[in-house]
Amino acid sequence: MEDQNNKNSRNSSKPPSTDDTFRKMKCQRKPSGKPVGGQKGHKGHTLEMAEKPDHEIVHQVAKCESCGRSLCDEEVANYERRQVFDLPPIKVEVFEHLAERKICPNCYCLNKATFPKEVAHPVQYGTRLKSVATYLNQSQLVPFDRLRETFVDLFSHRISQSTLIDINRACHDILEPVEEAIKQQLYKCSPEKCLPVNRPGYWLPLSRVLAGRAHAYGHVSAGAGGGRFEWPEGPVPDKGGRICCS
Repeated sequence: MEDQNNKNSRNSSKPPSTDDTFRKMKCQRKPSGKPVGGQKGHKGHTLEMAEKPDHEIVHQVAKCESCGRSLCDEEVANYERRQVFDLPPIKVEVFEHLAERKICPNCYCLNKATFPKEVAHPVQYGTRLKSVATYLNQSQLVPFDRLRETFVDLFSHRISQSTLIDINRACHDILEPVEEAIKQQLYKCSPEKCLPVNRPGYWLPLSRVLAGRAHAYGHVSAGAGGGRFEWPEGPVPDKGGRICCS
């Protein structure tokens, strides 16, 4: 009987769904009581034809399907329309910037055009590529190794991990003044307590939290603590006193 209870999917032919660890997993999402699917009053979104398509591909009628006569020189009666929403071929393109140099015929002074501010080096990556890399890494949480593979798979371009790190750092430096401006618009929370978050073992020290009526700014760290988040106007209006972190 004991041997039977100790069997699982790793040491027997039992499926993983019968394991105790699988059965103990419970969804943290509470039932809302609403019916499954689209709710009443929700406006759905359907793919509709565009009035002005970006490209047109004409499929010609070469000959009559009945008698075989050539129709190449015949006038088109009308068209049957179908539209395909798709992505264009994506690849990294090279934009060469040329700054003019002219000699004044009057004083023989050599004049040079000014490069854009973002074009600061002889060879570099552009702002759109940097934005995509930062977005995938910081917002979509794509690790650097997978991000390198993504660039090869989608853009047929190899980019080093050190370059991706430098792109993130540059973005951080650009956003630092914005971050400070946000802090100036929020309030400082004084209680030396910690707020539990939805990540086991992690807490949000209230001494590091800046909060307004509808927004808050803080840093989550590992460690022990406890307490309830207090807004400047009173307790935070939620049911569990927790902040959800992604």
